[in-house]
Amino acid sequence: MMLFLFIADLHRPAGTYAALWDALQEHAAVQVLDGGWIFRSPRTAVQLLDELRELTDAADRLMVVHLRDTFAWANLMDDGASL
Repeated sequence: MMLFLFIADLHRPAGTYAALWDALQEHAAVQVLDGGWIFRSPRTAVQLLDELRELTDAADRLMVVHLRDTFAWANLMDDGASL
């Protein structure tokens, strides 16, 4: 399973994204930033983006990044230790 960072700049009210929140829960995603989650998946970044794009608005900005090798962060909402 690979580690991914999903970043979303969402433009509708938060209450209109129930399907997205459900999908992130299914992936056991951990929210680490406002609009940023990390999770593990066997799928590719493109496959994940395609899945999550279906659950958002066309104007929303989305990014899925496969985290590998070296990466670092500080002061996250959750340190992701459960992953």
